Amino acid sequence: MLKELHLLESLQSPERREIDGVPWCESGRYLVFWPVRDSAEVDFAWMMRLAQQKGRQAAIRVHPELQELDRRLELAAWQRGEDGLVMSGEATASPLDPHLGVSWETGKLSLWLGSEVDWWSRCDLYFSELGAALFNLETDHAKQRRGYARRLLRCAQNELLKRGESRLILKVGSENHPAVNLYRDFGLTEKGRYWFRMGPRIEK
Repeated sequence: MLKELHLLESLQSPERREIDGVPWCESGRYLVFWPVRDSAEVDFAWMMRLAQQKGRQAAIRVHPELQELDRRLELAAWQRGEDGLVMSGEATASPLDPHLGVSWETGKLSLWLGSEVDWWSRCDLYFSELGAALFNLETDHAKQRRGYARRLLRCAQNELLKRGESRLILKVGSENHPAVNLYRDFGLTEKGRYWFRMGPRIEK
């Protein structure tokens, strides 16, 4: 699971920086950190200070192999968020969809059904020398439950195969049951779980 999780994080946050061997980046109102080792020596106090300096709330990504760190964060009142699932499976070819639109920019392929402005469903595929992954699959609220996400997922697999990628990799919230069930229908399996610990808010 760690290999897939690191791929997803590197693709989603290419601008991340590193301090003391801990990658981090700014994401909305959070400063997100990805510790890579589980040790009582991991100092998360400096993460709080850095987040405070930048006017953001600290968040640390944790997974089952970081149990000691997770225990310490819990004792320090860092709140646990919803579990995320890392899922992957073999990409399979499907008939071409006449309503598919695509747009390419460096390292990213955007796909949609409908039009780029009035889309029914859309998603992004990110590519690097390490692999590729799917992000941001969504369906317009007024057009949900019509099978558009399923159609677009077939298109995404075609695009992966066209570019020499044989596996579909993504992450999804564990409570997003419709999406999880959709991915399972396509043969994707759960590779592991991760979650975030959100640091206490610090008033300036």
